[in-house]
Amino acid sequence: MGRGLGLLVGGFALFGAIGSLIALSGSRGGRGSGPFAPAAVISRLLSSPYGDISQMDENFASLLDPPDALTETAVFFHVPKAGGSAMEYMYGFCFDLTLATEVGGNPDFVQGIDSSQLSVFTTDWDVQMVDVDTTSLDGLDRAKKLGLAQSGLADIIFTSYIHQAAKLFSPHYRGRVFTVMRHPVERAASEFFYLQDASWEGTYSPETKGWTIQQYAASENAEHDWVTKQLLGTWQDLTENDLEKAKYILEEKVLIGLIDRMEDSVDRFNRYFGWEESPDKIPCAEDMLGHKNGTGSNSHAHPKVLPDTPEWEALASINRYDIQLYDFAVALFEEQGMLFEDSEDEAS
Repeated sequence: MGRGLGLLVGGFALFGAIGSLIALSGSRGGRGSGPFAPAAVISRLLSSPYGDISQMDENFASLLDPPDALTETAVFFHVPKAGGSAMEYMYGFCFDLTLATEVGGNPDFVQGIDSSQLSVFTTDWDVQMVDVDTTSLDGLDRAKKLGLAQSGLADIIFTSYIHQAAKLFSPHYRGRVFTVMRHPVERAASEFFYLQDASWEGTYSPETKGWTIQQYAASENAEHDWVTKQLLGTWQDLTENDLEKAKYILEEKVLIGLIDRMEDSVDRFNRYFGWEESPDKIPCAEDMLGHKNGTGSNSHAHPKVLPDTPEWEALASINRYDIQLYDFAVALFEEQGMLFEDSEDEAS
């Protein structure tokens, strides 16, 4: 599609709703860390011994900022086992968007391509990719060195290293972040069962077969508050202040999607960024996301973990901050719906 066309189309639809969202953000009490919080509060949130988010604040566009079609790039914060793989396949294959993903670092695809500069190649499954791996720290370093943000080659940059990805951008070439989130306990359970079988993954864990979830939660294999820590760029123990910083990032910088509201989420993403679905793409997108049968392109069947069970409590105990962050994201999802009310009314 090329830089700018989507953001330009989507941008026009946002101006009428921004005033309403500003009024709501400014009037809501409580945390005091929203976009219009006192400067001293925001300053405290942006700095800490670790998890400094000032670069994210400078280089990622605010949801309330008018889009700049010529200088901004969409960035998908890929939370594992929360629909991210389906999003990648859908936007690459069904929407013909050019992506920056892990595929850009795969030797099978980039062998023979000049590594001293960025270029776009076509995969065997007919998706346009930039020849850089934005899902690894080394790949992000290369992307920064070669000016991925300034190049305009990628329509969407996919990465789980959202904190570190901020360095790709600048106040003059900013990223616009969106994501899909899932309840942390459900996500952790899915990850536990998935990595027992996913031999193609670097984190493949066959040794956990036969473990109980309680054993997994007590082991070094289990992730603790993964989303909050990724937002802050740290693996150290978290504090309540760190949770507030993570909430600030989501509220100010991230368009929220929810895995259990995937159809609504994708509709919002398309309207926000101006990615238009044509009639012949709708069946493709539904198949990728599993709208009809509940199984997406990278789904993995496993037993459900139910609330108020020992298994649920074991996973909840190691994701205390992520659960609070998820509850906040669900509230943000409802709040951000104000951005799309006018266009939804017109569609109806």
